[in-house]
Amino acid sequence: ADAGADDRPGEAVAAEADAAAAALRADAADDPAAAQQDNAESVAAQSDAVASDEPATGPQGGPQATSGSGSRPPLIGFQAVSVAAPPAVDAYSLRLVATRKMYDLGTSVQRSPSLAGLAPGASLRLHPYDFDRVGVPAGTTVTVSSPKGSVSLPVFVDEGVARGAAAVYVNQPGAQASVLIDATATVNDVRVVP
Repeated sequence: ADAGADDRPGEAVAAEADAAAAALRADAADDPAAAQQDNAESVAAQSDAVASDEPATGPQGGPQATSGSGSRPPLIGFQAVSVAAPPAVDAYSLRLVATRKMYDLGTSVQRSPSLAGLAPGASLRLHPYDFDRVGVPAGTTVTVSSPKGSVSLPVFVDEGVARGAAAVYVNQPGAQASVLIDATATVNDVRVVP
């Protein structure tokens, strides 16, 4: 066998040659209908060539690794893992929900003189039911504590916050609410003390 010989089966080589010939005929045709027919033949011949070049299948119908040139690596699989349920909230704790606000201490906002003053500042937002349990007027500074740390924040009523949750915006001017967050914990619970 010569060094330039093709190791593929003869039908694969013939299918590729048919595809190339049909493509040349399509380029040379003056009649649009003939060109369209030749293009269709070219596509069919190319798909025959690809189909004859497919790897053998393994025992479960998946691709089988072959040796030599042209072999393909095995397909990557995915197996979902179970996620542990978050711990229950005790009677005195609230689940911390930390979100971002469009206007914060980010570089883009702070370097724009017209936007820099729009950051609202750090605050704690509670559902009306939970706010009544704390028993302080709106705007009062309360201490919010978690196992990671504590911070003093003004508290406000927000009907958009779920009952049993305490919402804070992170990266805001004033007290840094990020000290409450333990990144290794599944969830973060906080206690609010007037």
